[in-house]
Amino acid sequence: MKKIYILFVSLLVLSSCMGTDDMEMVNAEFPLGIWKQSSWKGETFDLEKTVKLSENSFGYIFKADGSLIQRSNAGWCGTPPVVTADYSGKWTLAGDILSIESEFWGGTQLLTWKILRVSNGKASIKFIDSEFIYNE
Repeated sequence: MKKIYILFVSLLVLSSCMGTDDMEMVNAEFPLGIWKQSSWKGETFDLEKTVKLSENSFGYIFKADGSLIQRSNAGWCGTPPVVTADYSGKWTLAGDILSIESEFWGGTQLLTWKILRVSNGKASIKFIDSEFIYNE
């Protein structure tokens, strides 16, 4: 009986160590690389990993050194056809919260995202907060 108890406790301890840690998954796949916006619904949106960003499309290039390129509207008008431009910035990841600071056509923007899911080259993101600091 004592051997069965020890075996059970050992299996329980080992199985608790084998669970998938979401942060490890996030660090392995996201945000490094090139990601295009694939859908937007309310406060959530999806990004899809790609090899390059198409002209006049929206997306992000996250670099390992914490810098980024954000492709977004080139000006204040969002009426199609939309013209995009590349803006430089930086990013940090703390747990499942991604913070972005980047330029935009009118100044600097601060974005906060919650990473909901990363799987098979796709990421689901919840938009948490944004702040726009306009140039004077």
